[in-house]
Amino acid sequence: MHFDGCHKIYLSMDDPQRVWFDGSGYENREPDGALLREWFNSSCSLRFVSAVSSAPSGAAVFDDLIPQLSGG
Repeated sequence: MHFDGCHKIYLSMDDPQRVWFDGSGYENREPDGALLREWFNSSCSLRFVSAVSSAPSGAAVFDDLIPQLSGG
């Protein structure tokens, strides 16, 4: 899981995305439901949670799990 400290929460679904987020400046943690809820509840109102996987081309594919401004 990856958090920018404000409102962007991502779940990397494969190694290429995990490696990208590890070097991106996001806080990186192993998946943890309690911490994910903590990040979400402490983030600003523009928060969202997205799963990120790699397409065969290598491009990032984003799947909104909790879309921005949905309220969660």
